[in-house]
Amino acid sequence: MITLEKGAKEVVLPAGVYVIGDPCYHVPDEQWDRVLGESDFFDGQCHATFETFDHRVGTVVAFSTAYGDGTYTDGQRREYGVDSGLIGIIALEDIDPEELDLNLAKVVNFTAPVVCYEDDGVITFGLVSIDTADEPADEPADELGENFDD
Repeated sequence: MITLEKGAKEVVLPAGVYVIGDPCYHVPDEQWDRVLGESDFFDGQCHATFETFDHRVGTVVAFSTAYGDGTYTDGQRREYGVDSGLIGIIALEDIDPEELDLNLAKVVNFTAPVVCYEDDGVITFGLVSIDTADEPADEPADELGENFDD
């Protein structure tokens, strides 16, 4: 079990194999509401605990995306589908192998401690950075910087 400071906005996890993606896909459904409450929807603090599929205590670290749901890309052009407005990290051993969908999340082996934080919409887990503050691809930027109604 990892011990983290209550209210922390930056977390350091030990080296290991982790899953990065929307945590709603990997925290057991029956515990999702409790996890959201414990973390104040990952706004009050960026981590929460849950009971894993094999009855251990697991930890999820997550941050809100700048634009909520959608698909976000990291620096390696890997895509992360988001349905809860969050991107998080969970140890691979804490996820039920039958529930792991690599179309929705990525498995990363970190050989050094993993510093996790969010800064201006950029969510960082060690060497993986996901910029969620980019203009959504399906909404073109207004060239004048203002919107005018006809």
